[in-house]
Amino acid sequence: MPTAPKPRPRPRARLVNTALTLVGQHGFADAGLAELTAQSQASKNSLYQYFPGGKAELVEASTSLAGRRLLRYIDAATSKGEPHEWIGRFIELWKRVLVRSDFRVGCPLLAAALADGAPRVQEAATAAYRECERRFTAALVEYGVDEHGARVFASVFMSSIEGAVARARAARDISPLTDVYHSMMALLDLTMAHAEVEAAE
Repeated sequence: MPTAPKPRPRPRARLVNTALTLVGQHGFADAGLAELTAQSQASKNSLYQYFPGGKAELVEASTSLAGRRLLRYIDAATSKGEPHEWIGRFIELWKRVLVRSDFRVGCPLLAAALADGAPRVQEAATAAYRECERRFTAALVEYGVDEHGARVFASVFMSSIEGAVARARAARDISPLTDVYHSMMALLDLTMAHAEVEAAE
């Protein structure tokens, strides 16, 4: 028996997912309402029905969605193995995303964080970053890294990944992510060695 086709997403879901993609590709300022509604196949009336605050409110929602998706990636990366493997999995994920999209897809959180004139969008990006860092920190602490070292490492790792993705897109070359991989491996070794010294004292 043939399987039934999947139901088409509702206008709100289409708008949020389209905003997530377009902001990641073009940035907040260049993701225009006409393109958002055209690509999501939703009318402007639908947009303002679901998001009375217009584009900024829509992108705030898409930024929160991007944060939840990134949390799932972090949970998947840290679900097994040890921290060196987690880093490798996370970076390989971004390499695949960039290559498969022909370097058109960027991080919507970074684009949202740079949304000048849209403070609630920037706040949503900041909240997402903080939760991602908190989740990665918690995984490191559970593995045995001291909390301060884990928190610093998570912050540096997230910042390094975001910068490397932006540079890789601009250059159409994944080598910035490879460089981050080697640097983070070295930093992780130092962080874990420090944890061992602290535990022995």
